[in-house]
Amino acid sequence: MKASSAENLRRTLVFHHVVKEAEAFAASLPDIAAQLHAADRSYTRPRSRFYACGEMDADRVAQLEKLGMVWSHFDVAWEESLAAARGWAAENGHLLAPLDATFQGAAVASG
Repeated sequence: MKASSAENLRRTLVFHHVVKEAEAFAASLPDIAAQLHAADRSYTRPRSRFYACGEMDADRVAQLEKLGMVWSHFDVAWEESLAAARGWAAENGHLLAPLDATFQGAAVASG
């Protein structure tokens, strides 16, 4: 009986440890995805093309978007620049910004 109780406790502890490791791994996935995305575009480039052509399965699109997939770096840069221009214009009442103007650290004009 004592051996059985000890074995059940050991299994419980091992299971708990494995669950904690899995949770820690899952929590780190966005960071890992960002590092992989920054380091190796050989995976993301073809996926972006498949996505742009409408040839990617919706489930795969959802999985990649959950990881923070950037489908178009051009679109992201455009949105960031547009947000900076809107913010600067809201503060100044116009968009006649000097070339070195910034809004919250982002450049308003790109020369």
